Amino acid sequence: MPPNNKKNSIKSKHAHKFTIIIPAFNEERTIGWVCENIPKVYKDIIVINDGSTDQTEKIAKNNGAIVINHTKNKGYGAALQTGFNFVKKRYKVVITIDADAQHDPKELIRLLEPIKKGYDVVFGIRRLSFGKMLPLGYEKSSPNYTGLILDTTAFIDSFVRPGIG
Repeated sequence: MPPNNKKNSIKSKHAHKFTIIIPAFNEERTIGWVCENIPKVYKDIIVINDGSTDQTEKIAKNNGAIVINHTKNKGYGAALQTGFNFVKKRYKVVITIDADAQHDPKELIRLLEPIKKGYDVVFGIRRLSFGKMLPLGYEKSSPNYTGLILDTTAFIDSFVRPGIG
């Protein structure tokens, strides 16, 4: 069940900053498409260029992303940590998505509904039979609930930072 704490809710007067973190390593073939297709409600796109030796940085910047560079590849977890450290005092809602285009970035908008209901963490997981992203965090009575048939290797994560200011 979602929390009832209005202060930490996305409906708070300070809850207007959404961002996307995209860890990327040698993703020049897909990073442009991913950045270009993120819904406009997410004002800033933060790409963590994890030591890429291709054109990932240039393509991400050309598609409007803020790029933070690792000088060498440190791995997915380190790239996420760099992204979270960068955004922790700047944004209310942080969503992560992979740079490899396995998820349709247009589906990210679906993560906002459970966040608006007060959930602090939402996982978007593709349904095996349909390939569409489903935000977990819904009650079982939701018409979008799919039971346990989930592709657990494909996550899009969303995190809400408690009260600002």
